[in-house]
Amino acid sequence: MNKTTTHRRHLRPWRTLIAGASLAAALTLGFAMRGLDNPDGLPEWTFFPALGLLALAVCLIRADWKAGRL
Repeated sequence: MNKTTTHRRHLRPWRTLIAGASLAAALTLGFAMRGLDNPDGLPEWTFFPALGLLALAVCLIRADWKAGRL
């Protein structure tokens, strides 16, 4: 009888789900900011939370990539 090769390998999608949500939030904040074509958008200080969310998404996606989950 063949042994399973996926012993103790659990599906933990929380890292990928958090990365996807933070990437979506960062892009939403980035595209909703004020500019010449969008004077009624979000204020300029929302750039820094968007940058933080983007950095979080990149770190989590990179960790999943290195672990072989993507």
